[in-house]
Amino acid sequence: MTAIPHTDTEPWVFGVEPLPQMVRAAAQLRRVTGLLLSLEEPDPDLDGLLDALAQAEQILTERAPAPESPPRVGTAADGDGRPYIDHSRHI
Repeated sequence: MTAIPHTDTEPWVFGVEPLPQMVRAAAQLRRVTGLLLSLEEPDPDLDGLLDALAQAEQILTERAPAPESPPRVGTAADGDGRPYIDHSRHI
């Protein structure tokens, strides 16, 4: 067995912690999506939910960094761009 040589390099920076609102929203959106996907008939009450989601999307689009902005991760962690958040735990 070959040992992996030790190096004195900086550790890889994986981004920033998500905002508490992101954690809460991710969990709630997963639950709502699961319930929505279990419906078998159209439900008129969903129109209000869909309208609210469209409004939320518009508000967030105005406030969020442009999607084409490079993520601040690795050697660019302190640079310009959008914050990198490990989304895998919230998908």
